[in-house]
Amino acid sequence: PSNVSFVARGAVPTNEDTGTLGTWQVASRALSFDYLWNEVRVKGGAYGVGFKHTTEGIRQFWSFRDPNVADTLDRYDGAAAWLANWAPTTDELTGYVVSAVAAQDAPEKPRALARRQDMQRFKERPADWRNIIRQQELDTTTEDIRALAPALDPSSSASGVCVFGSR
Repeated sequence: PSNVSFVARGAVPTNEDTGTLGTWQVASRALSFDYLWNEVRVKGGAYGVGFKHTTEGIRQFWSFRDPNVADTLDRYDGAAAWLANWAPTTDELTGYVVSAVAAQDAPEKPRALARRQDMQRFKERPADWRNIIRQQELDTTTEDIRALAPALDPSSSASGVCVFGSR
């Protein structure tokens, strides 16, 4: 028994989301390793935290071993404003772009590769789909990332919250 919880919020796709998947991959790293890391992990005391935007447009915030559920949810709500005003240095943006490309190009075990290829075929994606996403990541600008902020507004679409904990 403790006051430690796992806190997630997911939101359905919204018309406000006009960003490319590659831009979202870069923005996800900025949100996870800059805003959420500092606000939820460092200030809030959670053991881990992150953000993900799926290929289907679902936006997911999550934290684990988190002692401050209400504060964490407030900080998820603040992500849109933070992203709208994000002003990285050139090196910071480049680092997030490199991180996104590196994650996509990481070596895969045969089973993971087969699963990814199956999903690409079942979803009828073009053969060069990964190259398209990589190019979107490489072309991402600060303005592109800031333009994603309206999609993170908590009032932009229906969302759900799930908290696991002892209290």
